[in-house]
Amino acid sequence: MKNIIKNMSKYRKSASIFLDIIFMFLAVLISNLFFSIGQTQIIFKNFILQSIVYISVFSIFKIYNKLWRCANIKDLSICFFISIFTGAIYNIYLFNIYNIDFDYCLLNIILSTLFLCGYRVVYIPVRKILTMFLAQMSENNSDNINQKYNTLILENEINLDKLALQVMTLSKNVYNIKGIVTDSPFVVGTTLNGVKILGLFPDIKKICLEKEIQKILVSSDLLANKAVLEMLNNIVQTSDIKLLKFNTIDNLENFSKSKFNIDNIDVADLLGRRIIDIKVSDIDFIKNKTVLVTGGGGSIGSELCRQIASYGPRKLIILDNYENNAYSIEQELKRIYGDSVSVSVEIASVQDSDKIERIFRIYRPELVFHAAAHKHVPLMEHSPEEAVKNNVFGTLNVVKMSDKYNVEKFVLISTDKAVNPTNIMGATKRITEMIIQYYSVFSCTNFVAVRFGNVLGSNGSVIPLFKKQIESGGPVTVTHPNVVRYFMTISEAVGLILQAGEIAKGGEIFVLDMGEPVKITKLAESMIKLAGLTLGKDINIEYIGLRPGEKLYEELLMNEEGLKKTANNKIFIGKPIDFDMKQFVKNLDELRILATNNDSDEIFRFMPTIVETYKNADIFNKEIATIKKAI
Repeated sequence: MKNIIKNMSKYRKSASIFLDIIFMFLAVLISNLFFSIGQTQIIFKNFILQSIVYISVFSIFKIYNKLWRCANIKDLSICFFISIFTGAIYNIYLFNIYNIDFDYCLLNIILSTLFLCGYRVVYIPVRKILTMFLAQMSENNSDNINQKYNTLILENEINLDKLALQVMTLSKNVYNIKGIVTDSPFVVGTTLNGVKILGLFPDIKKICLEKEIQKILVSSDLLANKAVLEMLNNIVQTSDIKLLKFNTIDNLENFSKSKFNIDNIDVADLLGRRIIDIKVSDIDFIKNKTVLVTGGGGSIGSELCRQIASYGPRKLIILDNYENNAYSIEQELKRIYGDSVSVSVEIASVQDSDKIERIFRIYRPELVFHAAAHKHVPLMEHSPEEAVKNNVFGTLNVVKMSDKYNVEKFVLISTDKAVNPTNIMGATKRITEMIIQYYSVFSCTNFVAVRFGNVLGSNGSVIPLFKKQIESGGPVTVTHPNVVRYFMTISEAVGLILQAGEIAKGGEIFVLDMGEPVKITKLAESMIKLAGLTLGKDINIEYIGLRPGEKLYEELLMNEEGLKKTANNKIFIGKPIDFDMKQFVKNLDELRILATNNDSDEIFRFMPTIVETYKNADIFNKEIATIKKAI
């Protein structure tokens, strides 16, 4: 029985056409029982024509494309009027050509419409009954003896018809479905396959108490709803309820399976970041090009390599000074793509200008993504000369070679810490943006920078640190109770980087929309709760003070810049800040001497000269705190 249903679902359109032919045959047959047998031969000769006419008209109006298990009154009304219209046209033809009785034609129209629309109406409740029967059969045959948890389901009203396929089957696992919460007041109080719709999203907390809810199943579509996320965050903080997410399905083939990809909600979900779907058709500039990725073994660099490989480059060069990471991503790409993508690995430091030129001379890259950089703020505060050597002059080496060897596009991976920098790392990244701006004036290469904030799960990110601290029993260390940060998933950030590269004309600083800033204390509390621990009982949060050069609040855009929209609503262009380029070149020469001499104190002293927006972190944080308090 299950296989029959699955095959009917798989071949839905063919089955509908077949049934329409059968019912048209019945309409013709019954009509002839009431009228002269002499007309039968004529009618049957035209039966094939009648089938062709009905099926053609139904196909033109996409009747066969509709999902009738989720049909509404509008869909049925459209089917009814199209059937009447088709029958009238065809029977007028019969009446005029074959001089068939008007009463016969009228009966043919009525029966055809009744049969073709009627079985579609009947299909909806019959299918629901069959769905419940299959779910019950599956439940009766299950050997699952686990405890069943009182469970609440959260889903948008628009997906409730699809959810109907899952509700009964979920019960055969460990879920005692106590009710559904949705976003439409018009369906509250109704039932879905025997499960009552209890209320709206603002009622979640009250319903959880009344029904003694232990688990909440949340539709993945709802994880972009800020109001729902806020309530879920509150539930995580104040109760022992377990949060799970699921993807709503809409076909019987998946319905017959016992598992619906139900996963734990993690901290990335609660941050409300929804990964942007970058279509392959949106990225054309990589195909059949030789692409160089510096820092290709790092968290951002390796994801760049993954996504670039999917767009069909002629050759991908992974450059990194750490062989283990470079080897790892090389092997991963070879496993996935085999020989269809040519991948080469070069172990080198961007500080080695001779080696960098050799690589450019051999491979002649057409596109360069520059992700190589020292990024750890406190370590670079301790060793500013290394940040300058690697971030500034390493970047300058790659920029010079890109210009010399006529690279088409050079994309610099920058950071929000380049905005009003309060640390050496951020200041060096701001200098690299200025280098890009300088070379854009005279170079044939399109030099651009892409600026964004923290990425979830990257090397040095706070989230992996918190996970390790939680696993070891704590404490979880937060620098300051009020510190906030922007977050984005690695795949989303890289997808937007590639889109920025696609639309780049040269000289732009692209700014990625990072969404709402996240308070790090709340992030730590959510991660502790998601780990099944109780704050203050099982584990503690310890405030250790802001690290050297660290801001309370990160920014993505300097006050002087302003924003310009692009076709992608997640990507903006910051207006470049004018600066004295001749003096900038002189300042770079002096900065190189200071770095070569490892003169840390002088680098700190000189930095405001070359980056006018550079400020001491303590002074900056006091100014921001004063402004926030005034607001």
